[in-house]
Amino acid sequence: MTNTPRRSDHRGAAVLLVVLVVVAWAATVALPLYAWSLMLRVDAPEERAVPIVLGWFATPFIAAVGLTVGLVVLQRSRRAVRAGRSSGA
Repeated sequence: MTNTPRRSDHRGAAVLLVVLVVVAWAATVALPLYAWSLMLRVDAPEERAVPIVLGWFATPFIAAVGLTVGLVVLQRSRRAVRAGRSSGA
């Protein structure tokens, strides 16, 4: 007896990944803007403010890219399982 994965096995993971992807891309935009506004309030020197804001952009950007790749892999896996079931394999 084999345990074949059902489509519903990945549904929770797909929903969670979609939510995380949306939050990560929103953070990629929102966090640098927030950091820049904070830097302007304290009159930070430009040579220090720019790298800090870039760091606030790069961190969620890298997370968003990784989560997006994970979501694409999961969706392709789900499609492959669905196609394998419909072909009778």
